Amino acid sequence: MRPNDEKMNLLLISEGIERAATFRQLLDQQGLQGEIRRMDPGRSAVACARRSGSYKRESPPDMVLLDFSQPNRRSISVVKQLALSSRRGDTPLVLLTSEESDDTLQSDELQFDENSVFEPTTLDCFIGKMQQHSRHRFLRALSVMADLGPIIVRLPATLARQDGDSAALSA
Repeated sequence: MRPNDEKMNLLLISEGIERAATFRQLLDQQGLQGEIRRMDPGRSAVACARRSGSYKRESPPDMVLLDFSQPNRRSISVVKQLALSSRRGDTPLVLLTSEESDDTLQSDELQFDENSVFEPTTLDCFIGKMQQHSRHRFLRALSVMADLGPIIVRLPATLARQDGDSAALSA
């Protein structure tokens, strides 16, 4: 995003508190402006992403980042509700994955239509696209893609599993 663009408003659904700090640092290193709100996977995160319940009056996030690098029951449930439900909503969902989570994405439990899943892109490429375009243009392109299926961003191995990060623990 160009320096004069509005700040990006992100919702990060992740069990690890450290993850939000890591992603905030990544954005800062790339010169991207933005706010990151982190929530644990669960009903509140789904309601916030959909702007329902007590979150109706809040401004919507520009995109929802779901840390799916170490999938567990809670994160699988959130994927089902936000990516596979007919009530997906207007906010683009970006699944942050790892090589380890690919099997779960392709499992019968999630039942993604093969034609609606994009090939994973790398985190570097995704951030590069954010930098190349205005906030509005980038988000418009993400919305079009999100209508077709989940946007999958592959985390580098160093981010997929962080020592001491509660996201590395399975529920």
